[in-house]
Order: sequence, then C-alpha cells, then structure tokens
Amino acid sequence: MLSMLPAPVKAWASQYAIWLKVAAALCVVVGGAAAGWQARSVLADRELANKDLILATLRASASKAYAESLSGARELEKQREINAQLLDRNRVQREQALRLHSVALSQEVLSYAQADTGRGCGLDPRGVQLHDQAAAGPSGVPEASGGASRSDGPAARAPAARIVAVVTENYTTYHAVAGQLADLQAWVRDVCEVSGRG
Repeated sequence: MLSMLPAPVKAWASQYAIWLKVAAALCVVVGGAAAGWQARSVLADRELANKDLILATLRASASKAYAESLSGARELEKQREINAQLLDRNRVQREQALRLHSVALSQEVLSYAQADTGRGCGLDPRGVQLHDQAAAGPSGVPEASGGASRSDGPAARAPAARIVAVVTENYTTYHAVAGQLADLQAWVRDVCEVSGRG
C-alpha cells in the first residue's frame, strides 16, 4: 500500500511511522514508569500502614503495662497502709496488755513483799547504790578502779517492796522496748518488700 504513494508522501509516511514508533515507545516507557511509580507508592503505603499498626500495638502494650504497674503500685500502697494500721493496732494492744499485766503484777508483788515486813532483802546500801547506778545507764556505773566508797556503818537492808517494784518496772520496760523493736523490724521488712529489696 505504501508503494502506490508518491515519493514525498512516502518519505513523510515513513517519518510519521518513525515518530509513531518513538511516541509508542515513549508511551510504553512513561506508562511503565507510571505503573512502577504506582506500584512503589502502593508498597510504600502498605509498609507505612504496617508500621502504623506496629506502632499502635506498641502504644497499646505500653499503655496496658503502665496501667498494670500503676494498679500494682496502688495495691502495694494499700497493703502497706493496711500493714501499718495492723502494726499500730497490735502495738497499742500489746502496750495496753503490758500495762495491765504490769499493774496487776506490781500489785501482787507488792502485797507479797509487804507481807514480809521487818525483814530486809539481801541488798545492802552498796548493792542498792550499784543497782541504781546500773539502772541509770553507762554514765551511772562506777569505774572498776574503786570509784565508789563502801559504807562502814551497819548494813541497812533495802526494803523488799522497793526491790521487787524496781525489778518489776525493769522487766516491764524491757518488754515494752522488745515490742518496739519487733515493730521496727516488721516495718523494715515491709519497706524492703515494697521497694523490692527483700
């Protein structure tokens, strides 16, 4: 069909065919690039959506962990308050029981000691003095190099009621301090458990 056409038309048709081929090739290249760009855009959107999903999952996990730790901390604080209330109640009850026991024991001991009137107890004045100094603490105990003098007079005995009352008072004080120490040890254990060091 091209052979029937005159030469200038043939040349033009031939150039036109070349231009059409070039245009078609350009369309294929541009179309391929556009398709590649579109595919790359779709892949990037998918990757971005996956990253957003991972980020949302991590945020949800972090929020849940924070809420659980906050709940755990609140529960530990409530337990610590309950333990402190129980310790206070136990201390008050122990002190009341100790006071009642001490009063009852002191009355019984005093009635027993007063029944033994006229006779003294086995401590002479020097023994009473040493006892009083020992009860005063380390500053009240005389040095071993003879810092205290002995009485040369007749040995007046301390009344039994006084000795028994002092001993009873000392034991009562001991039990009160032992109770305070037990409370302190319980408090230290509680603090160590709450802080995670126990």
